[in-house]
Amino acid sequence: MTCPNCGAKDCQVDVNYRTGEGLEFCPHCGYGHSMYFKQDRKGNYLLRDPAKGAHPDNFILVERKVESPYGYCEVRLERGCSCYCLESEERYQHLLAECRFDDKVKSVSLHRFVDGLFSTITVSKSCEPKEG
Repeated sequence: MTCPNCGAKDCQVDVNYRTGEGLEFCPHCGYGHSMYFKQDRKGNYLLRDPAKGAHPDNFILVERKVESPYGYCEVRLERGCSCYCLESEERYQHLLAECRFDDKVKSVSLHRFVDGLFSTITVSKSCEPKEG
């Protein structure tokens, strides 16, 4: 899939074949589009009309788009990685602050597409930025 924001040819698409919920995201600029069914805190699907039961038209579909992203953030952990499509610099700064106090976080990389150019900034656990 081609990213509609930056034109990268390798956007990622993930679809749950059982539910039809899906996610498209660009690891270069942070564009994201997700569609999922709304759930409560326990993970139960919320219904428009509980009396109608679990009928496909009765689930509450939530659609979220990040069309003009601030960037795409990868948080490297001791085991694995968490990734985020970021809407704003404020969200990035908040995530970075949270990561500074988490012993499992090894580094945070921010990928951006600004003025037609791609850039990456990596902050290691010592919290010293390194551009690449």
